[in-house]
Amino acid sequence: MSIKIPTRTKCRERIEEELVKMKERFLAGLKKASVMIIASIMLLGVIPLGMLSHVTTVNAEGEFLRLAPETETSVAAENTLQGEGILSVTPDSHAVGGNYYGYLRFDLRSLQEKDIDEISSAKLRLILLRTPAAEAVPVQLWLMPDVAWSKSMDWAEKPSRLGEIPIASTTVSPETDGKSRLFEVDLTGYLKKWMEEGREKVSFRLDSLGDGIAAVYAGTAHEDPLFRPCLKVTTKAATDPDGNTLQKVRLSQQYATEQAQTTMMTVGGNQEVYLKFSLNTDNIQGAVYQTFLQLNYLQGDPEAMLRIDYLENTAWTTEELAEGNLPEGKRYPVYREEDFAFGVYDQIDMTDVVNDTLARGEREVTLLLWCENGKMVFESTGEQAPRLRVSVSDDRDVVAMMEASAGVLGKNTAPNAITKALADDGIADNGIRTEISWQAADVKTGLSARESLAANGKISRPQWFRESREILATATISAGEFQRERRCYLTILPQEIPDFTGVEFGTMLDIGAPDEEAKNKFESVGTVDRSRWIAGRKLTYRELKRDGTMILHFPVDEEKQNYLTVKLWEEDDFPGILVSSLQNREVTPFAIEGIKMAEREEGGFLYLTYPIPMSYTKDRKYVSLALTLPEQEIPEAGESVTAETEADESLEETPAVSIYDAYLTQTPYFDPLAFAEQGEAVVKKSEETESAFYRFLRKIYGAAEQTFGFRDT
Repeated sequence: MSIKIPTRTKCRERIEEELVKMKERFLAGLKKASVMIIASIMLLGVIPLGMLSHVTTVNAEGEFLRLAPETETSVAAENTLQGEGILSVTPDSHAVGGNYYGYLRFDLRSLQEKDIDEISSAKLRLILLRTPAAEAVPVQLWLMPDVAWSKSMDWAEKPSRLGEIPIASTTVSPETDGKSRLFEVDLTGYLKKWMEEGREKVSFRLDSLGDGIAAVYAGTAHEDPLFRPCLKVTTKAATDPDGNTLQKVRLSQQYATEQAQTTMMTVGGNQEVYLKFSLNTDNIQGAVYQTFLQLNYLQGDPEAMLRIDYLENTAWTTEELAEGNLPEGKRYPVYREEDFAFGVYDQIDMTDVVNDTLARGEREVTLLLWCENGKMVFESTGEQAPRLRVSVSDDRDVVAMMEASAGVLGKNTAPNAITKALADDGIADNGIRTEISWQAADVKTGLSARESLAANGKISRPQWFRESREILATATISAGEFQRERRCYLTILPQEIPDFTGVEFGTMLDIGAPDEEAKNKFESVGTVDRSRWIAGRKLTYRELKRDGTMILHFPVDEEKQNYLTVKLWEEDDFPGILVSSLQNREVTPFAIEGIKMAEREEGGFLYLTYPIPMSYTKDRKYVSLALTLPEQEIPEAGESVTAETEADESLEETPAVSIYDAYLTQTPYFDPLAFAEQGEAVVKKSEETESAFYRFLRKIYGAAEQTFGFRDT
């Protein structure tokens, strides 16, 4: 038996063949694994970037084209009727009827590359803006022969009507509902024929029988893109986005609480009105630059004042409200008014409410109507029912201006929580530069709030221990030649509470001494630091004025009753002090009041000791106390200070309290000598009456009249 040994060359060829087969099997397996992985991931709805080398974009089946007129005009004979009742023709519109002819010409060359068989629809669309208060009249559309005409032509230069073909007519009724008329003519068969003939341009003429103007229709210069004339062409299975109505907003839900009348709604007392409006964004092409809420005011109390709030809730229905389930949600004031005229529409600006809603990608808005000081009655049904009227423009400057208006809050997310600067200027998405300047007034007093909001939008937040500042801010927004104002009710939040971790507060505070105040994190507003010489010593103190605040921090024993003592000069007036907790703002402040005249002595210091409510110190290592003067009347919002009130003694002599020191103890029997090592100064006018023994007796006497157990209210 012989054995064949392959040559070296054949061995190499076999090895290479096996390697090729292995490589093919490996790649095939890798492809299968990849497909399985991708399929598994796609089932989860996620495709990682980079795993697919090519992404195939699926094109829509067909397209929608909107051709604007190449040229348009309307001409009239010299004897055109003039006078009262005749419809006005503005630069953005044209007229038909009453010896007015309207002309339109379209360029079809952009359709030459289209497949005629793929044309599924062609319509001429016109919007009739105004119609006369007369009997219904027909408007006729004629197809003109291929003749030349100019938009600057006059009546004498108009083309001959010879060769014109009537295409369509419609009857225009008198305008009764305030809505614009939609006039669409199907030209699908005509367009296909024109394309077969290779026709490049086509012209139309509009007219009407009768002596008066039948209608005024929008031209290409109209500010609202939805109203401009056009030739609409769709191919294959594409859809026409234009609806059969021009309505931009509708009242979808309306409810009045405790309402008996079905044709009227009452606002005031316990009666409120909820209005929900739905926005048809398909009919809003461009920027909403003006929106009015129209209310027909029928009757009401002379002192009544209407309030309108934006309600952050659109999920409610009339049926739910009828069962007593009133919608919850944040409320933002947007309007207040007290001057209404009976029997006429009152137009209330809601532009910013609608724009803010659209900017958030929402399509519904809820308005809550209520009333102060009386009641008001409005029409609720028919043509007089509440409605929103929207004006739209796609002018580049208007679009930029309204974009800036919707973003006036800057990086703040809500008007009731302002913590960052407001917007001042910037570049809109369309490249137009916008500028914003600010003015502000306090909501309660009506006085300028420039210290809270600067002209460039920078805010100054109240100190952490003060209340939020409510202001009415007015933004003046400019873009190109356009300018508008936006008014916003804003709440500027206080600064964040400081972190006192690791701070060791003392039990005595030498008020007015810079080093001591800094060490104990003392803060104040509306105070004046002063000093006086007493018994050869210079002592510091602060005057706490009206609307002023002092902040005291002290260590406390959470398991015992703690006491606050304030040091006063006995001869100074003392109208009292209110003490509030900054850590638990819900508890009622307690008052430190003056002592009876029989207990007053001439000369020396007066120490007033009061227990701190246990709710102030529970589960706490220290307390932060706010000292203020008792509340006093201040002018109402918008009330000016007259010469008469300026002369009022109560306003001229602003009360103040001079406070020298403050202490924190766990005993009501306060002895200033216990704090002598910390710098306590004890002034003695009489050795007998100013001894520690006599002071102790006075404390015993005071303690007999004072209730030491404190009860929260």
